[in-house]
Amino acid sequence: MASSLNLVPNTSIMLVQTGIFLTNLIVVKKLLLEPYLAIKDEQKKRTLGSQKDSDKLNSESESMHSEIIQKIEKNQEEALTKRAEILEKNTLKKSEIISEAEAEATKILEDIRAEIQKSMTEEKAKIPKVVKEVSELVVEKVLEA
Repeated sequence: MASSLNLVPNTSIMLVQTGIFLTNLIVVKKLLLEPYLAIKDEQKKRTLGSQKDSDKLNSESESMHSEIIQKIEKNQEEALTKRAEILEKNTLKKSEIISEAEAEATKILEDIRAEIQKSMTEEKAKIPKVVKEVSELVVEKVLEA
């Protein structure tokens, strides 16, 4: 039985099998492996490129956001300053209007007081004449009765 086992490889079969293996290796490499690796590289490039673009856009977005915040804060400060100026102007204007109104009211009151005083003086001047007339009427009525 030991004599029937052939442990020496057949060189022609080994050459044919090696040729088939190498042919299959070349076909698999050209048709499957290389396109797969090319797609994988392209995917990596796109992913890394997209990641870089995303990072760049994020940094731009953050810088724009900080600029906008700064502009908003600046505008708020300007608005508060303008508001304070307007309030100050309006307070001064209000004071002027009030003082003008007080002066006008004082003048009107003085004019009215002067007119009342004049009327009282005129009416007081008429009192003796009226008293005289009433006295004469009373005397006439007493004499008639």
